[in-house]
Amino acid sequence: MSSETEAQLIARCRLGESAAWNELFDLHYAATARFVFQLSSDFTREDAEEICQEAFLAVIKNIKSFAGGSRLQTWIFRIAANKARDYHERRQAAKRGGGQAH
Repeated sequence: MSSETEAQLIARCRLGESAAWNELFDLHYAATARFVFQLSSDFTREDAEEICQEAFLAVIKNIKSFAGGSRLQTWIFRIAANKARDYHERRQAAKRGGGQAH
C-alpha cells in the first residue's frame, strides 16, 4: 500500500470511489481466497471463488458499518467465514434434499 492508510482507503470506498474498491480488492482478495479455501477440506477453488464473491459483495454493502475496531482484513475474513459457513450449510441441505439447492 502506498502512503495511504487503511482508514483513508476505507473512507474513499465509503465515498463510492471505484479506484478505492479496486485497491481494496487487490489488497485483500487473494488472502481472503486462501483463507476460505483452508476453512474446509471439501471446498474446491471454485467454491472458494464463489464464497469470496459473496463476501466481497457483503463488504461493499456493509463498508459503512465497519467501525474500525479491528483491521479491515480481520473484518473481511469474519464476513468470509460466515459466507463459507452459509455455503457449506446450503450444500449440506442440498445433499439431504435430493440435490435441490435453495
